[in-house]
Amino acid sequence: VTVKGMEIGQILASPICFRHGNVQRNFGISLSATQTLSTKSENRMFILGMGFVGQTLARKLQNQGWVVSGTCTTYVKKKKLEDMGFHVQLFDANQPDLSILQLLRNYTHFLVSIPPVVGIGDPMLQHEELIRSSLVNGGLQWLCYLSSTSVYGDCDGELVDEE
Repeated sequence: VTVKGMEIGQILASPICFRHGNVQRNFGISLSATQTLSTKSENRMFILGMGFVGQTLARKLQNQGWVVSGTCTTYVKKKKLEDMGFHVQLFDANQPDLSILQLLRNYTHFLVSIPPVVGIGDPMLQHEELIRSSLVNGGLQWLCYLSSTSVYGDCDGELVDEE
């Protein structure tokens, strides 16, 4: 998948490689190769946080025939995303409804792309064991966690890295 001319990797059942310039980093978690997946769940992505990055990936995958669902924080954005053909759940990171994890059993791929909450940190990492138990028993093949780009501040749309 390419976003704004930058290769960010392929969605596979193994870790993917994200490239920025000459820097290469591996992200994602691959589940055991012995786990099987029902055919009804093939090519199904759930994006927790359909902001800029989530929407960009969602559109690319949708154009390739994937079923894409996810979360957002407002009714206005939910309506906009539904009009684009996505199934969307409202999600408040300050008071996360963890029952949404039950939905994830129906997805093969899961992207976490939500910013941390002041005073709490990452709301999903606060519930690591619940997430792990919810996902291991489903058909998940790929998981990617993106940290918030907000740590870089306002860079006027320029590409940045840790250096």
